[in-house]
Amino acid sequence: MVMKLVSAEQMREIDRRAIDDYGIPGLLLMESAGRHVASSAEEMLAER
Repeated sequence: MVMKLVSAEQMREIDRRAIDDYGIPGLLLMESAGRHVASSAEEMLAER
């Protein structure tokens, strides 16, 4: 899977827009990020 990388500043702006413009709670964004990190870690460990 090809994934676009963004800078920390770009990610802050993406988060700000998600929260301010689309009404997505910051906690929901963090929970989603945590789930995806855990899922990626599981996949990486399974490949060992």
